[in-house]
Amino acid sequence: MAIDAQELRNRATAIAGHPRTRKIAIWLVAIVVAIGVLGALVAPPLLRGKLASALTDKLHRTVTIEQIRINPYAMTATIRGFLIKERQSTATAVSFDEIYVNLEMESLFRLAPVLKEIRLVKPYINLVRNENGSYNFTDLIDEFMAGPSGPTPRFSLNNIQIIDGKIDFDDRPEQSKHAISNLKIGVPFISSLPSFVDIKVQPDFYALVDNAPLKIGGEAKPFKDTRESNFHFNLDNVQLPKYVEYSPVKLNFTMPSGQLNAKLTVGFRSFKDKPAALAISGNLGLKDLVLQQDGNTPLIKLPSFDLVIDSYEVFANRAALKMIKATGTELHLTRDRNGDLNLTSLVSVPPSKTEVPQKKEGTPFSYKVDEILIESGKLLFVDQGLEKPYRTQLENIHLNIKGLTNELEKKANVELSFESDAKERFNHTGALQLTPLMADGKLEIEGLRPAGFRLYYQTVFIGDIRDGLFDLSTRYSL
Repeated sequence: MAIDAQELRNRATAIAGHPRTRKIAIWLVAIVVAIGVLGALVAPPLLRGKLASALTDKLHRTVTIEQIRINPYAMTATIRGFLIKERQSTATAVSFDEIYVNLEMESLFRLAPVLKEIRLVKPYINLVRNENGSYNFTDLIDEFMAGPSGPTPRFSLNNIQIIDGKIDFDDRPEQSKHAISNLKIGVPFISSLPSFVDIKVQPDFYALVDNAPLKIGGEAKPFKDTRESNFHFNLDNVQLPKYVEYSPVKLNFTMPSGQLNAKLTVGFRSFKDKPAALAISGNLGLKDLVLQQDGNTPLIKLPSFDLVIDSYEVFANRAALKMIKATGTELHLTRDRNGDLNLTSLVSVPPSKTEVPQKKEGTPFSYKVDEILIESGKLLFVDQGLEKPYRTQLENIHLNIKGLTNELEKKANVELSFESDAKERFNHTGALQLTPLMADGKLEIEGLRPAGFRLYYQTVFIGDIRDGLFDLSTRYSL
C-alpha cells in the first residue's frame, strides 16, 4: 500500500509541534551549550592548575602553564606558555610557546588517542652535562628505567609539526657550549593502530647545528588504501668516542676508537584494514671499534662489522636481517669469583624501587637472520671462579650460521671451527633449532688435551691425567 506523502508531512508537523518535542529540543540545546561553556570557560582554569601541580610532583621541578584553551565542538586543545624550571633552580629547563592538538572523534571508538594534528611552536630544551658526567635530567632517566616495561601503546599521531625549536647544550667538563637552532621537523604520521587521517605534512628535518645547516630529506606517498612516509639518514665516518661520553646512563667501559657508517631508511606505513607499521631498513657498519674496561683492560676489538637490515618492524615486534658479518673480532671474556661475566655489567641500570607487575600478554619478538658470518675471530677467556684462575685462548674462529630464526620448528645450518692455544682443533657442522630447542650435527676434535681442564674436573674425580692427546669424531642429537 502506497504511503500518502501528505499524511507523512502532517504527522511530522504534529510531532514537531508537540510540547514534549519542544522540551526535548530545549534540553538538547541546553546540553550542547553547557558542554561548550564548561569546556571553553570553566574547565581550562581548573585543568591548568591541576596539570601544572601533577607535573611538578612527577618531574620534581616547578611547572607553570599560562593558558589552556579547549574547543569541545572542534575537539581541539591549545596550551600556551609552558615552562619547566631546573631542579632547585629558577633557570629554564624546557619550555614552548604553544602546542596545538586536534583530537579525532575516532578516538572514542578506538579507546586510544587519534590526533589529526599536532603543532609545537618554539620548543626549547636546555641540556647541561655536569662535571661528574651526569646530566640535568639524569634523575628522570633513572626513574624511567627503574620502572616496569609494558606493551606497545595504542595511538595514531598525524601531521606532526615542530616549528622554530632550539636546544642549548652546556658541556661543562669540556668547557664548551653547542646550540641547535631554527629546528624544523615535519612527520606525516606515526601510528600503532589502523587509522586514516588526511595528511598535509611532508617529511622534513632542518636545523642549524652550531650555525652549520643540517637537512634530512624524505617523501610521503599517500594512496587510497595505504600511506607511506620515509626518512633517509646517511652517516659517514662518525667518530663514536666523541659521542659515547655523552651517554645519559652510566657506561662501565671506554671507547678509544670507533667509526660508524650508516645508510638507513625509517618508514611509516598505514593501512585501512590492519595495524600500522614503523619499519627500519638499510645498512649499518662499524670500523676500528675498541672497547676497554677498568682503565685500559681490553674488552672488544672489532676491526670490521656490517649489519644489513631487511626490515625491523617496531610495532609488530618483528625483525628480518639479511647479514651480520664481523671480521677480526677479538673478545676478552672474564668470569669473576661470583660467577658473573664482564659483559653483563657494561651498562649500569638502577634497581627498581617498585614491585614489577606481571607482564601483560603481547606479541612476542620474532626474528630471522639470513646469514651470520664471523671470520678470523679470537676469544681470550679467564675464569677466576676456580681455586686457581683458568686461562685459554681460541683463535681462527670461523662461525657461519644460515637461516637462524626463532620461528617454530625452523632449523638453521651451523658451521663452527677454531683452534686453541694448545693446538687443539675443533670443527662442527650441523643444524640448530631454537623453538623448541634442538640441535644435531657432527663434531670433530683433533689433539684434545684433557690435562688442560684439570681445574674443572679435579674436584669431582679422584686422580689426574698428566698428559695425552685424543682425537674425537662423533655425531650427536640433542
